[in-house]
Amino acid sequence: MHRLVLGDALKKRYVAKESVDLIVTSPPYNVGMPYSGAASDDAMSLRRYERFTRAWMGNCLFWARDTGRLCVNVSIDKNKHGKQPLAADITRIGLELGWQYHATIIWNEGNISRRTAWGSWRSASAPHVIAPVEVIIVFYKGAWKRQRPGPDDITAAEFKEWVFGSWSFNGESGKRVGHEAPFPRELPKRCIKLFSFVGDTVFDPFVGSGTTMIEAAANNRVAVGLEKERAYCKLTRERFQRECNLILKNSSRGGAAGPIYRAVLDRISRFDKPSQLIKEGYSIYRESFRSTSSVNGRIFELLVCEALAQSKVVPFYYQAEFALVPRVSFDVVLYEMNRPVILSLKTTLRERYRQAELEGTLLKQVYRHAESHLITLSDECVSVQHKIDSDDIYGLTSCMRGDLSCFDALVNELKNRSFGKAKPIVPLLRGRQVNGQGRWQENP
Repeated sequence: MHRLVLGDALKKRYVAKESVDLIVTSPPYNVGMPYSGAASDDAMSLRRYERFTRAWMGNCLFWARDTGRLCVNVSIDKNKHGKQPLAADITRIGLELGWQYHATIIWNEGNISRRTAWGSWRSASAPHVIAPVEVIIVFYKGAWKRQRPGPDDITAAEFKEWVFGSWSFNGESGKRVGHEAPFPRELPKRCIKLFSFVGDTVFDPFVGSGTTMIEAAANNRVAVGLEKERAYCKLTRERFQRECNLILKNSSRGGAAGPIYRAVLDRISRFDKPSQLIKEGYSIYRESFRSTSSVNGRIFELLVCEALAQSKVVPFYYQAEFALVPRVSFDVVLYEMNRPVILSLKTTLRERYRQAELEGTLLKQVYRHAESHLITLSDECVSVQHKIDSDDIYGLTSCMRGDLSCFDALVNELKNRSFGKAKPIVPLLRGRQVNGQGRWQENP
């Protein structure tokens, strides 16, 4: 699921531990850039800037999975507010924190303006030497070789060109994007396709104009971003909708369910079946945390989404709406043009199955062959399924417990079907798309 979090990269709490596969970012260069609002402090003392760098790079190490990678785009050096070997300092700090060094890629920004500040003109007295390039420093955590490989999408031509550590392409216009210091889409695109697999989680702790998130979504990765300035979150959402045809919503700390859900995931041991994940996860939640009706359902929903993503039943849409079924938000939608599949998720039933039946009936009025499966943790699913088998219920295809083998059978059946992305001209208009493999994260 693509997720934009309104928060500070200097604080660990906004992103789950060991939850991201690749980090692609460009931190503030400390050159007095006139950023907006909360992001405006870009003229720190050298000592304070080093503390700032240690904090966010240390958090990235905390957030990265084992064998996770970090690509940092910075200038080689800086002259404003005092000369500083910026790239060298960031490399040193990264190594001191525990990051392993892999490579430095030189980016030749073709549209850089011609210099006029020469220092001492035609004299050895005090000439100014400025390299008209930037770099991408590549770090990794643990081991460089990924032990959990996934599908690649890089072409032979791209691979042969990009593994040479000298890249040439134009920069981005800040005026066009609406941000003071954007980088072009080509930069994160190359990092994402070269250093991550399809379905990996790609993270940017300094979202800015959202370029890394846009390229992650465009290349079938799960995009996660952190940004402390509300104006930039708004800009990212607008670009995400315009350039990816997706609705991206802000989230903050995650409400009551968010921290609990992340803690539950950290405690789940190895599992072989989707039903085992749901059973163990919900059991950990009930035993370790104070149970409330509002949190119960949310935790169950997130565990079902985790099970689908882990089982590679993707892409799916969470809390999605159809244009032709107004004012109905479906818990999970797997999109097919003529036969969408709906999962309605309820921890308990009683008469609540009537709501799922009504939603399924409304959908079938638009899509005659639509499926609607009610997933629950209640034994009352047996009586509801009997009503479905007796044709007493029209809007539901099946009703089952999510922590039993019947749910595993449904997941296996869905894995053999071909689901796709919703198009802007066909009915799914809103919904947070999930393309992930591996651990799925949600900030409710």
